[in-house]
Amino acid sequence: MGNSKIIFLLLFAAVWLVWPAGPDSSGEKAPAEKQFSAAGQTLIDFGLIGHGSQAGFVVDKVKEKSLAEKAGFKPGDTISLIDTEPVNGPDALLNGLKKHRETVRTSSIMVTGPDGVREIAWPPFQEDTGEETGLKEAALNHALGTRALAEQDYGRAAGFLQSSIMASINYRDRALVFQELVECYLAVIKEIGERETKTYTLPLVSSLNLEQVRQRLAYLQQTAEMVRRYQEIVRIYLRHVELEKMRAGAPQTHCELQEKTEELRQELKRLVSAYEESFRPYQSALLARIDLLDFPRWLKGEIEVVWELFDRKSGVRRSATYLLEQTTISTRARMRETSQPILEVRFAPVATVVLTNSSRQYPFSGKVEVQYRDSTGSLRGQVSQEVSLASGEKKELLIESPKRFQGSEVVGTNVFRDNLSVEQLTQNLRKWQAELFLNGKSYGRVTIRF
Repeated sequence: MGNSKIIFLLLFAAVWLVWPAGPDSSGEKAPAEKQFSAAGQTLIDFGLIGHGSQAGFVVDKVKEKSLAEKAGFKPGDTISLIDTEPVNGPDALLNGLKKHRETVRTSSIMVTGPDGVREIAWPPFQEDTGEETGLKEAALNHALGTRALAEQDYGRAAGFLQSSIMASINYRDRALVFQELVECYLAVIKEIGERETKTYTLPLVSSLNLEQVRQRLAYLQQTAEMVRRYQEIVRIYLRHVELEKMRAGAPQTHCELQEKTEELRQELKRLVSAYEESFRPYQSALLARIDLLDFPRWLKGEIEVVWELFDRKSGVRRSATYLLEQTTISTRARMRETSQPILEVRFAPVATVVLTNSSRQYPFSGKVEVQYRDSTGSLRGQVSQEVSLASGEKKELLIESPKRFQGSEVVGTNVFRDNLSVEQLTQNLRKWQAELFLNGKSYGRVTIRF
């Protein structure tokens, strides 16, 4: 009996020692119960089980009757792109698979499997109705695009047809959509090329002013932006055509579509070539023309204007001593002429204009004009003359006005006529101003001084 107990205890100890440890026996968990990340758990819910690699996400297993199985995923597939975005792990794949919830269109997933490269539409069905995703939107946009194409509204037609292509890759008339879209692109690019070639072969006439040249330059910049935009549009279109060829189960591309696509390539090449050969030189000519017409950037103009005094009767130029005389009795200046001497004289403005051409490339030729305005701002006279400056030249001009204004127009009426000083005369001068213009461009105003 004692031996039996000993044998039983020895067997129990042996069994206990070799019995596998339970989940709570150590800090480590069994491989079958290994925790997944949130992204990995969600991928399992979609039906995908796999791991990340340098080439993308490798599918190890696809659950039966799952959304992934309905879409066409198979074990051994490597998911590399979702809508041209690279897949470098479970998180990137999950973000791509969930993108369809934000839009009405399907996502395009590029998969490399044992049978080669193929494209999968995700999700294969709308989660709420069970209908294939994006088919209604693809058909509606196709119909609208076809109608706009018939009306030759190529911009709207291209927009609708692009939306149809993006809505679903399983739309039955997808090949026809591609064919209509390439017709739109061809028509638009040909129209741009013909219109812009005619526009920018026109000579730059010298009668164009600065604003007109700037308008042409702005239009040319719009053309440049349009060319760049259609380069990108065609690049994306050609990428979709290549994806269409690789897509699993896709119908063979029609010969007519291939011809139209090649024609589109050549037409875009001609447009870009015309832009480089014609539009760019025209743009350079416009910029040079703007630089020439925008002369205030390199032509400096300064003006100083003084009142000159003339005898009313004889017209002879006079000085201040004509009105004033220093006496030995007082230091104050006294009147020598009539009781109303200011009314007996005339004032005429004389402008000194200094022009400096700081440009080393452009000469200046044009009209210098000086306008005179009284204290109320009213235009009272103007005088002009032609001038020309070579590059780097500086010139001083003396511009006299033939028009003369009577004393009461220039000097205030509250003058002490019986006891007039030079200071009182200058204090009672009305604030007339002179404004300098060069070829119609204002260079500012100055006050006429005595």
